Amino acid sequence: MEQKTKYLKVKLVLGCFTLAVGFLAANLALFHWVERTGLYYLLGEFARYVCAYGGFGAMIFGAMLINDFLNLRSSMAKRPTVKPLKVKGAYQKILAKTAWLLAEDLKKSSITYHEITTLYNLEKEEEEIVVAQQQLITPENTEIPSELNA
Repeated sequence: MEQKTKYLKVKLVLGCFTLAVGFLAANLALFHWVERTGLYYLLGEFARYVCAYGGFGAMIFGAMLINDFLNLRSSMAKRPTVKPLKVKGAYQKILAKTAWLLAEDLKKSSITYHEITTLYNLEKEEEEIVVAQQQLITPENTEIPSELNA
């Protein structure tokens, strides 16, 4: 737990520092940049734009680190400690009776194995009759035999 707390503090410090550097770099590039004559920058005329975009990137990265800190802090605070469930005798009897009543209701409404196999066999016979009817009907003889109409 102590290591996680230290990790959160590092995220917060790094996020604040990165955000501040980003603000300074973007502010410098956008408002206080002075073109000097006779001075050559590493990236030439693009140095101002690189500084501005780098500052924006640093601001976004710093804000993400601070957001991680806030989310992880709140999730660590909400995480409950695992405690054994203490159930009193009367409450336990009520739970057991409710479970028994539910089981009895399920027994009343459940289908037995014999009923399931009977339904399966009926469906299978109906499929066989449909297949037989389709085989007997040909383009020349479209009438269904009287034996199958029953």
